[in-house]
Amino acid sequence: MRTILSLLIAFAAIITAPARVVNGITVYNGILDSSIPIDSIISELMGVGSFKLKDLNSFDKTGVDNAVGKITGAKISFESV
Repeated sequence: MRTILSLLIAFAAIITAPARVVNGITVYNGILDSSIPIDSIISELMGVGSFKLKDLNSFDKTGVDNAVGKITGAKISFESV
C-alpha cells in the first residue's frame, strides 16, 4: 500500500512539467505585453535577487575579484591521514 508521502512525491513529479510550461507561457506573455519588467525576469533567472540592469554599471567588483582570487589561490592537500 502506498503511503501519502509516496503519493505526494509521485504527484509532484507529474505536476512539475506542466507547471514549468505554464510558467514559461506566463513569462513569454509578460515579455510581449511588457507587464513583467525585463530586469526582474533576468534577475530571477540568474537567481541574484532584485536589481536593475543599470546597477551593473556602478557595481564594484573588487569583492568578487578578491573572493575568486582566494578560491583559485587555495591549495588543497589530498594527503592521506
